[in-house]
Amino acid sequence: MREVAETKAFSRTSWHRFRIQVIGFLLGLGFFILIGRAYQLQIYRHDKLFFEAFKAQIQKISLTHDRGPIVDINSIPLAVSAEVMSAYAEPNHIKEKDREKTSEKVSEILGLKKDFVLHKISLRGGFVWLKRLLPHEQAKALAALKLPGIGLIRETDRAYPYSEVAAHLIGFTGTDCIGLEGLERTYDQVLKGDPGFIIGERDALGGIYFPNGFTVINSRKGNGLKLTIDVKLQFFAEQALEKIVAEYQPEVAVSIIQEPSTGKILAMAARPTFNPNEFQKSQVEARKNFAIANVYEPGSTFKPFTVAAALNEGVVKPTDIYNCEMGHFAVGPAIIHDCHPYGALTVADVVKVSSNIGAAKIAFKLGKDPFYEYLHAYGFGALTELGIPGESSGMLQDSELVGKVGLATQAFGQGIAMTPLQLINAFDALVNGGKLMTPYVVSAVLDSEGREVQRFGPHVKKTILTPETSRTITDIMTLVTGPGGTGKKAAIPGFNVAGKTGTAQKILPGGGYHPTARISSFVGTVPAEDPKLTILVMIDDPKGPQGVRYGGVCAAPAWKEIAEQSLAYLKIFGNAEPQPELKKWSIAQAKGTQESTMVTASNKISSDANRMLGNGRMPNLMGLSMRSALQLADEVGVSLTIQGSGVVVSQYPRPGDSIPENGNGSVIFALPSS
Repeated sequence: MREVAETKAFSRTSWHRFRIQVIGFLLGLGFFILIGRAYQLQIYRHDKLFFEAFKAQIQKISLTHDRGPIVDINSIPLAVSAEVMSAYAEPNHIKEKDREKTSEKVSEILGLKKDFVLHKISLRGGFVWLKRLLPHEQAKALAALKLPGIGLIRETDRAYPYSEVAAHLIGFTGTDCIGLEGLERTYDQVLKGDPGFIIGERDALGGIYFPNGFTVINSRKGNGLKLTIDVKLQFFAEQALEKIVAEYQPEVAVSIIQEPSTGKILAMAARPTFNPNEFQKSQVEARKNFAIANVYEPGSTFKPFTVAAALNEGVVKPTDIYNCEMGHFAVGPAIIHDCHPYGALTVADVVKVSSNIGAAKIAFKLGKDPFYEYLHAYGFGALTELGIPGESSGMLQDSELVGKVGLATQAFGQGIAMTPLQLINAFDALVNGGKLMTPYVVSAVLDSEGREVQRFGPHVKKTILTPETSRTITDIMTLVTGPGGTGKKAAIPGFNVAGKTGTAQKILPGGGYHPTARISSFVGTVPAEDPKLTILVMIDDPKGPQGVRYGGVCAAPAWKEIAEQSLAYLKIFGNAEPQPELKKWSIAQAKGTQESTMVTASNKISSDANRMLGNGRMPNLMGLSMRSALQLADEVGVSLTIQGSGVVVSQYPRPGDSIPENGNGSVIFALPSS
C-alpha cells in the first residue's frame, strides 16, 4: 500500500512539473513572440509605419503648378506663369460671433454669395479655400481688411500676354494650372513641373490644423516650349482674318503660314477666336482649332494634286490638249459643269482657268487606282501628326466604292474632304521638290534656365513627286496668278506666285450641298522659283454678291496682304522679273507647233464624247481643228458654215441637240490666247 501511495504521489509531482514546464515554455514563447513583434514594429518596420502614421496625421494641400513658359521662335513669351494670391480661411481662428460680419465683408470683396462664405468659415477645421487666383484688386482689398482667420497665400496662374493671338494653338489651363486645350494640354507633363503644397495636421475627425503655422513647400518649375511660330507673322495672319470677318461675316476663317522646305508652322490663326485669359467667357465652338478640326471639300485648290499625279506618272504633258466641252460634260448620268465655257485647253490651261471638265478627263487618263495611291501619299485621310488635340483625319472614300462619277468629281475637289492643315501640308509637297513633310510647331523643350534640352527638326515622311514634276506643277500654278488666271488678285509685283484658287460648295450636315453657301480659298507659295513661304486662306461662307464669294475674289487679296507683309518682315526680296514665259503651254502655241498632236488628241476626245450620242444628234466639235470638224460633221450629214480660223470655240447646233432637217450648221474658229 505504501508503495502504491508513493507511486501516486510521484505521478502527481511529475504531472505538476510537466504542467509547469509547458506553461513556462508557452510563456517564454509568448515573450519571445512579443519581443520579435516589438522588434518588427519598433525597429524593422519603423520607417514605414512612421510614414504611414505621418500620412494619417498630416494633410497636404496642393497649390498650383509653376508651369514653364511658351515662347515664339524669337523667345517672345506667349504663355507665362504669374504670381497671384488665393484667399483661404481658418475657421477655428474665427469667433462664432464674428462669422456673420466676416462673411458679409469677404463675400462683397470676392464677389461670392454670403451664405457660401458663411458655410465655409463655419466648417470644423483649420483650413478651407475661399477663392483661388484672385484678381490683383480683390487680393489688395481683402488684405487691407486684416480679418482674423482670413488670409492670402501665393500661387501661380497662367497668363497669355498677347490674349487672342495664337489662342487656338497655345490653348489654356484650368484653375489648378492643368492644361486643358492646345499645346498646354499636349505638353502638360513637360510644362507643369511639381506643384507646391501646404503641410497641416489632421485630427481624428478630419479637421485640418496648423499648430505651428503654415509650412509651404514650393513647387518645382516646369520646362518651357519654344515654338516655330513667329509672333509677327501670326499678327499678319490674325489681322487679315479680322478684315475678312468685318467684310464678309463668314462662319469660319482660317489662315496658316508654313515653311515648305521643313514643314515648320510659322503662323496658325482662325476666327471665331477667344481670349485664353478668360476662356470661360467664350463659347465652346469658338475654342475649337478650326485649322486642324474643320473638314471641308477643297474644291479647285485640289486640281494641282490631280495634275501633278498625272504628270508624275507620265500619262500627260503640260501641252497635251483636252476638249472641255464648252462647260457641259456627261459622265454616266451626271453632267459636269465649268463656271465658264471652254473648248480646247492644254493641261496647263486646265489649272490656269480652273476647268472641272479638264481635271476630270485628266483623272480618267491617270486611272482610279493610281489616283488613290497618290491621295494616300499626299496624306489625305490620315492625321498629319502635328500632335495637337482635336485634329481630324478628313474624309476619304474607299476606292472600291468610287465609280466614274466619283473619280471625276474628286479630281476637282468634290467628294473628298480635308482640314486646312492637311491641304497646305500636301501643297508643300507639290512645290518643295516632291517631299511630304511632317508639320511641326514645337522647335525645342527648354529647362528652367531657358536652355534647350530637346530639339525638334524637319522630318520627311515620304517622297511623292520627282523634282522635275514638282518644278513643272509649280510653274503651271504661276499661270494662275498671271494674266487670264483665276488668282490674279494674289499676284505680287516683283515675285512669281504659284497658287490655286478654290470655290467649293458647302456640305450640309445631313448630306447634300447648301444651295448658296460656298467655301472660298487660296493656297500658294512665294517665291515660286525658290519657295520660302506657303500660305493658305480659307473662308467658310463669305457673305455678299455671288461673284464676290469666289476664292480668287475674296481669299486671294487676303493671301496677298499676308504674303507681302511676311516677305517684307523676313527680308525676302523679289527678283523684279516678270512672270516666267510659259506661253508654250497654252492652246495657241500648242496648235502652232504641234498641229498633228493636237488634231489626234482632239479627235480622240470628240470620239469619246460622241459615243454617248445617238443617231440624229449633233456631235461635239469643240476644240477640233478645221479639218477634223468638217470631217466629223460630214460623217453625220451636217453642212457647216465656217467663220474664223484655229480651233472650234462655238458651234450650232449645240452638242447633243437634234440635227436640223435642212442639215445646216455653223462653227466659229479662234486661236485661244494663254
